[in-house]
Amino acid sequence: MAQDYPLKPIRIIVPFSAGGGTDVVARVLAARAGAKWKQPVVVENKPGANTMIAADYVARSPKDGYTLLFTINSHVLSTLIYQKPSYQIKDFTPISNVVDNYLVLFTNKASLGNGTGQEVIARMRTRQVSYGSFGVGSFAHLYGEQMSKTGNFNMLHVPYKGESDAVNGLLSSQIDATFLGPQASTRMQKDKAKILAVASPRRLETLPDVPTLAEVGLPGLDRGTFLGLLAPAGTPRDAVQAWEMVIKEIVSEPDFRQRMKALYMVPVGSSSEEFAKTLDDDLKFWAPLIKTLNLTLN
Repeated sequence: MAQDYPLKPIRIIVPFSAGGGTDVVARVLAARAGAKWKQPVVVENKPGANTMIAADYVARSPKDGYTLLFTINSHVLSTLIYQKPSYQIKDFTPISNVVDNYLVLFTNKASLGNGTGQEVIARMRTRQVSYGSFGVGSFAHLYGEQMSKTGNFNMLHVPYKGESDAVNGLLSSQIDATFLGPQASTRMQKDKAKILAVASPRRLETLPDVPTLAEVGLPGLDRGTFLGLLAPAGTPRDAVQAWEMVIKEIVSEPDFRQRMKALYMVPVGSSSEEFAKTLDDDLKFWAPLIKTLNLTLN
């Protein structure tokens, strides 16, 4: 039986600059899918506006399965935070949550000590805690606010322009804590920063000695950052199914899983329906907090 899809090159649009984690995963996925289909799968970077430039571009693209979006949770958050988002979740057909990434809570040893996770958490409750993120409305910002709300902390948000600035702020004692990706653990000076806990349902294979937030007394903070593939709404089902099948194959391959482990990513390879539920769950989880914070951006 002849292959009905793909019959020509595919473009995957990434809302970040080349070289970052999302871009790297997209390129690994594209190369492997292209090799299996014997069709070029090309990654293009369209950064800006907290992922909205890329999302808007794909939403307005032909609904034929040949222009896709590879993005993260900001895809959901932007529709909640911006006063006039250029798209809505309904403008896309979810294809697959390819991998997950989980935030890690890093703390400053000089201000919060080097005790056990429970001891550091107890100390945090005795004072105001400044925490850094990589921008207002970022996943790290919201995680800190959710932690403040559920854990009864007095948290002061300090936004930085990017992850590197947040790392430097923690190491120079400008802030007490920060939520960053586990990749940042390689840049932390052990005499200055403590890897306190990971915001995941279970310990990460890449950081087996780091407890979860639930283990140190903060349950309910275990939502990951998805890295997933979406198509414009109305894309033919055969194109979506072709991607579902090839992604399941790819994420089961040992060398792919090893590559993701090196990036501190957790392979998932969900179905379209499962990814749709993830998007909806994210929307329902974060909407009340964003409303409470009265967090809006122009």
